[in-house]
Amino acid sequence: MLCIFLSSLKTAHKEAERKVIAQCLLKLMNSWNTWLINSLHDLENKHLVRSLRTIHCSRQQGQHHQSSIEIFVSHAVLRAWIADASSVGSEDGAALFSVGVEEDVSTLQRIVLFSTNDYLGLSAHPKIKHAMASAATSEGMGPRSSPLIAGYTQHHRALETKLAALKGTEDCLLYPSGFAANIAVITSLCIRQKDEEPAAIFSDELNHASIVDGCKLAKSTSSATIYIYRHNDMRHLEQLLSKSTVKRKLVVTDSLFSMDGDVAPLRALSRLKQQHGFLLAVDEAHGTLVQNTNPLNFSSACKQFADIP
Repeated sequence: MLCIFLSSLKTAHKEAERKVIAQCLLKLMNSWNTWLINSLHDLENKHLVRSLRTIHCSRQQGQHHQSSIEIFVSHAVLRAWIADASSVGSEDGAALFSVGVEEDVSTLQRIVLFSTNDYLGLSAHPKIKHAMASAATSEGMGPRSSPLIAGYTQHHRALETKLAALKGTEDCLLYPSGFAANIAVITSLCIRQKDEEPAAIFSDELNHASIVDGCKLAKSTSSATIYIYRHNDMRHLEQLLSKSTVKRKLVVTDSLFSMDGDVAPLRALSRLKQQHGFLLAVDEAHGTLVQNTNPLNFSSACKQFADIP
C-alpha cells in the first residue's frame, strides 16, 4: 500500500493531486504508528516484551566448566537488566569489542548465570573447540546450501548415525534448532488428506514454548484440535483421551521440564500409549546426558517407544 502511494505521488501531475495523495499517505503513516504503539503497549501489559542483553563469554583458560554459567556484561547492560528496561542490545555502545581484539574484562561485571542451556559446559570444552577449529580449517564454514539442495554432507549423516546410536533409535534427522524440530515434527504428524479428520494433540501445560508454537501451527495448517492436560497428570490426560473419538491422537511432552526441573512420567505414558494407541513425541532437549539412572536419555527406559522423534 505504501509503495502504491509513493508511486502515485511521483506520477501525479497536478499540485492538487499531490496534496491529496500526500494527505492519504500521512493518514496511513499515522494509522500505522498508532497501531504499532498500541501493540507494543499491549505486549508490555501482558509482560511479553523481550529484550536483548549484550554479554561477553568467559574465556578463562583451563576452566571450561565455568563457561556455561559465567558471563561478563558492561555496567550499562547490568543496570538496564536489573531495571528490566526494554533494550535492543545497544547499551554497550563503544564498549563493544572488535573481533580479534583482546577484551579487557576488568571494565566488565562478572555474573554467574543459571539460566543458560549449556548444562554440561560443552560449548567451551577444549576437545570440542579443537574439533570445531579443525573442521572449519579443513572444511570451511557451512555446507553452502540447504540440505535438500546440496548441503547434506557426509558429516551430517555421520552425526545423525551417532545420535541414533546414542538414543537407541532406528534413525535420526537433524534440524537447525530445537524450535525448528518441534515445529516440523508436530505439524508433520498432524498432516491430513482432504477426506481425513483432523488430528487431536494432547500437550502438557508446562511444555516448552516451541512445542506450544508447533501445536498452534498444526491447528492453523491442519485444523488439529489442541487439548492441554495438567502438568504430569496422567489421570487428567487419560480422561481427555477417553473422551476423544479422533482416530489420530498425538501426545507431546518434555522429558525434563527446563523451568521446573521435574521429569515426565514416561512409563505411565507408555502404558497409556498401549491402551489408546496414540503417537507420542518426547522432547529431550533438556534431558539428554543430563539426568537419569541411564545417563544417556530418559526414553531409553521405555523400549516400546518406537515413534519418539
